Amino acid sequence: MTIVILFRDFQEDNRMSMERYADGLRNYLNQSYASKIDLVNFTPVKDVRFGNGVWAMRFSRYLFYPLQARKQSGAINHIIDHAYAHLLYVLDPQKTIVSVHDLIPLIRWQGGISGISRGRKPWLNIISFRALNRARHLITASQNTKNDLIMRLQCDPQKISVIPYGVDPCFKPYSNQEKEKVCRQWGLPNNGAFRVLLSGSQFYKNQQKAVRAVALFKKITGKPCFLVKIGPPNEEWNNAIELNNLRESSACFSHVPLERMAELYNCVDCLLFPSLYEGFGWPPLEAMACGVPVVASRSASLPEVISDAGILCDAEDIEGLAKALIDISANAELKSALITKGISRANLFSWEKTVEKIFALYEQILNE
Repeated sequence: MTIVILFRDFQEDNRMSMERYADGLRNYLNQSYASKIDLVNFTPVKDVRFGNGVWAMRFSRYLFYPLQARKQSGAINHIIDHAYAHLLYVLDPQKTIVSVHDLIPLIRWQGGISGISRGRKPWLNIISFRALNRARHLITASQNTKNDLIMRLQCDPQKISVIPYGVDPCFKPYSNQEKEKVCRQWGLPNNGAFRVLLSGSQFYKNQQKAVRAVALFKKITGKPCFLVKIGPPNEEWNNAIELNNLRESSACFSHVPLERMAELYNCVDCLLFPSLYEGFGWPPLEAMACGVPVVASRSASLPEVISDAGILCDAEDIEGLAKALIDISANAELKSALITKGISRANLFSWEKTVEKIFALYEQILNE
């Protein structure tokens, strides 16, 4: 039987979206194609002698993982995270595929993300990015990321396939009774407040502008508003809610398991997602699948994902973001239309479709 190896991240790297992607591929490939391929789920083992610091993780990723990977050999090698593309230096490139989720470290350093300082040159990321041209084929979740690969790394467009992510079936609308129950479980107020969800703590999530938009909504309407955040409460978040007097009108949940995220989506009236850059954008799709209206930026890949099923604004336009929230809270017809469009849009993205296209790519490479 044909051996396909999924080369996963170190668990200690805590790249949760990459873990979700790898789990989705493993589960659905096994579900649909177990009779055709022998799928090996390879997770590297970290050398505990080097501790758990940043440099220990870097040594593990760039030195010790290649030493482990070179002992593995499949008919297809699939590196599921572009940050580990340096494994192409030890794997057979002609048998190796890489899933490229975004080039954000490189784009930031090149000044391609508005409103964000360039920072230091990401030397280690660049080592991995430069290896991408060695791969037999690349997979991206969006046309925008494919365009980035072509423009910024001169990758061959014929070697890049756009295969969007799937949405987990746990993301679905709840009944009103179920919503009331999970809101109580999460300790969220049931006082008629307009509840807004933010997702993520990374520098490009634009938390400060999002919080300011919610504060402006509250100021203009005079309505009670409650802000819910999924992700660790970093300095940007803490400063933003203090400056905008939202400490008592917000809740932050650091680590939410996938199977419980749908509960939080179903507790809110809107997802606010004004990211400065995204390689894809899972949260808008998850919210739409749960029947939650979406207000997002029109940055990078987000228009591809959301299409006309949400309200798109400029990421820096605080007034525009606030107006979108006001429109959803005040216009029941608009809210209902967004819910209907969102559910229909999310239904286009399934793991079954994702793995069908990925398996077809495996077969294409094996038959060439």
